This record gives sequence, structure tokens and C-alpha cells, in this order.
Amino acid sequence: MRSLLAIRHDIDFYKQNIWGETALAVAVKENHIGIVTQLLEVGVDPFSDDYHLMLPPAMGHAIFNRNLSMVQLLCDVKDCMVKCKNALEIAVLQADDGKDIRLQVIRTLLDAGFDPSAMHTEESTPLHTAAHLRLPKVLDIFLDKASNINVQDRVGRTILHLVVQYLPEKIERVIEAGIDTCIRDQWGKTALDLARNQSPYVMHLLTT
Repeated sequence: MRSLLAIRHDIDFYKQNIWGETALAVAVKENHIGIVTQLLEVGVDPFSDDYHLMLPPAMGHAIFNRNLSMVQLLCDVKDCMVKCKNALEIAVLQADDGKDIRLQVIRTLLDAGFDPSAMHTEESTPLHTAAHLRLPKVLDIFLDKASNINVQDRVGRTILHLVVQYLPEKIERVIEAGIDTCIRDQWGKTALDLARNQSPYVMHLLTT
């Protein structure tokens, strides 16, 4: 069989199937890392798909399959963080498999330079999502990597607002990370204001 290098002028590598996937995206989905490597070597852009979701199909498949080698391979592609800016958010949203593979995927993305405090949509950040979904291990990792611990979501909430409501056992950890406890959301409420509607334990954590 001729190599891809030999037939690169004979094939339209960007032709899409009915789901809008290129050959490279399908190769990622089927975990054919050898084919993906060859396609990248001949200059095929893995993020050229006409996608309407939050993430190019190639990176989406790699994360969904929890294929660490494939995720790393795609992270090494130029402009990956620009074209796959929602990759970290998608990784956080994946179900826990009980083997910490999700955490390994997240660490791979963080090592590649993805920022958990970067706005992934107009609404929130992966940092906020980790707090909202009650993911303490993910939140711990993000707190060490976030460039802006005080980032606010669309309605002005910091992660402290969300931790008070959904993950109170991490209040001390978030405060120790240096968050500004006086930031108010769009309704003028601080995290302490929200805590007044929670248990005395939560109030104690915020006021000591």
C-alpha cells in the first residue's frame, strides 16, 4: 500500500462524511493513531472540520475515547489552544470512569497550556464547571493551574460563590488559593451573603 506521502495529491483529505467529519477525525474516533500521525505529517489540519459543536470532532473524539496519546498528539498541533479552546471544558464534562483517566486527560490538556480560568463560552469557565459539578479532585488541580482565580462567570459569580453552594468542603482550599472574598455577583451578593442561607458550618468556614 502506498504511503500517504506518495498519494497526498490524489486524495481530498478534507472531504467530510455526513456527520461533518474528515478522514483524520474518523481515524481519531477509531483510535488509529498511526494513520492520524501520517495525516499530520503530510500537513493535514485536524481542526478544519465544519463543526457546529463546542469542539472540532478530532479533539472531541480523542477526549471522549480517553485516548491520552491522541490528545497529546493533537495538543502538539499549531493553534490547538485557539481552535480547541473548549477542550478542557469537554474533558471536565466527561463521566468519571473510576480509573482517574479523566484526570489524566485533564492534566494532559493543562500541561499543553490550557487555562482552567479561561472563558470557554460566554457563560463560564472549566473552573466554575468543576465547582458546580462537585468535582473536588478536578477543582484541586485547577486551583494550582488557573491564571485568574477571581474570574467571574456571565452572572458575576466567582468559584467561591459556587463552592459555597455546591462544594463547601473546598471553601478553605479556595480561600487559601487567594480568591477575593469581597467580589459581588450581578445581584450584588458576595459568597458570604450566599453562605447566610447555608448551614452554620458554611458560615463558620467563611468567617474564620
